[in-house]
Amino acid sequence: LDGDEWRAKVWAAEHPGITALSRDEHDRAWRCGEILREHKLTRDYFRGGKVQVVLDWIDERTGVRCKGRIDLLPDCSAVILDLKSTRSVDRRSFGRDVAKFGYHFQGAFYRDGWRAMTGEYRPFKLACIESADPHDVAVFALEEDALQRGNDLVRKALDTYAACTASGTWPGRYQTEEPIDLPRYAMEF
Repeated sequence: LDGDEWRAKVWAAEHPGITALSRDEHDRAWRCGEILREHKLTRDYFRGGKVQVVLDWIDERTGVRCKGRIDLLPDCSAVILDLKSTRSVDRRSFGRDVAKFGYHFQGAFYRDGWRAMTGEYRPFKLACIESADPHDVAVFALEEDALQRGNDLVRKALDTYAACTASGTWPGRYQTEEPIDLPRYAMEF
């Protein structure tokens, strides 16, 4: 084992559930933070505000207790800002990431939580930085239709959770045997 691997194993044994960073990972993360603090699109957001803001509320419709953690509530703007690293800040590419990782769900959930706790509406924005050099930066505001889709997904998830909790029954996704289709690329020669 090299030094980084050894430190990671010792760290994991002494701090279960907490991941240790290698020196390179630490340096890259630090550099990304510097870039975000200096970049013209994001620097004002990082000049004060509250970080890692805990949300804890009860959903009115279902009575389900909800929790979340907002990355940043900047002083300069009444927004909820979430930080994301990505392979590319290209709008189309990152749009696929939004769909794949459910950032529209997260945005809708955080907006609902903030509104439930404070009575205040805040837009949800994503401050993104590419994980590889040259670490390009973008700020994306999710369109209202994307956040509405996120709201629909949040509502479905909370309703399902409340119903399962009330009934004590937690059925899986499928209740019968299902056929499976291979993706088109797997069928090509």
